[in-house]
Amino acid sequence: MKTILVPIDYSENSFNALHYAVNIAEHIKAKVVLFHVFEVPITTTEMPVIIMSPDQLEGMNNSKMNEIVKELKEKHHIDIIVVSTPGYSVEEIVRKMNYLGADLTVLGIRGVSLISELVIGSVATGVIRKANHPVLIVPEHAVFKVPTKILFASDNSGVSNPATLNFLKEIASLFNCEVAIVNMIHKLENAEQEALLAIDYSSVLQGINTSYHQIEGEDIAESINDYLTTFDADIIVNIPRKHSFVENIIHESNTKKLAFHTHIPLLALPDMD
Repeated sequence: MKTILVPIDYSENSFNALHYAVNIAEHIKAKVVLFHVFEVPITTTEMPVIIMSPDQLEGMNNSKMNEIVKELKEKHHIDIIVVSTPGYSVEEIVRKMNYLGADLTVLGIRGVSLISELVIGSVATGVIRKANHPVLIVPEHAVFKVPTKILFASDNSGVSNPATLNFLKEIASLFNCEVAIVNMIHKLENAEQEALLAIDYSSVLQGINTSYHQIEGEDIAESINDYLTTFDADIIVNIPRKHSFVENIIHESNTKKLAFHTHIPLLALPDMD
């Protein structure tokens, strides 16, 4: 892993994600690109007038981010650069990911009320939908620790392209992590159905310490949280696709709460199929 992109909007949750990313970068000797997307303010008079030019805003934001970098470098030995650009957050973040060939993008997300969680998080979930690189969503109260356990929330569809799990394998190898592969299922009707659910990932996760588990339930957030009481994972991993764990978080408010309220970062891997 060489480059980590960290979009920041100066909120507390984005600062927390930055600190999490910086700790990862320091451990694996990766470069951090601190990125801010800004809007160009325009007056609401009869004749729209730009208050500050894009160049002025870019300079102001780069200066602000350089102050943040200065503080970070007092505590961390990392290579970190700043970039800002006008535009819409999701589109510009994805464009920057592709331009840099970023290995990982780290985004913050904050815990919210039951009402506001329906509309909050559109940047993070929007980036997940469009990204072709891994995206790590860091909850606002997540505290970095060197990961030792990873929970891979599998939909048991398997992967037709082994490259889909390359990043999971890389992270697990770098930090010598145990990976628990967990499949969410409804009540099993017979032994034949149970056998169909036993997909073996050993060929694509060769050399990784893995274990396989099945949990029953209707509510993904509740079931995963229950499982985390026995398997103290540091990161949750999923492959976003139709009816997947992440897709349910994005589209269903009752399961979205896991991403918004858990203290564990959520890593979304792009489906290479």
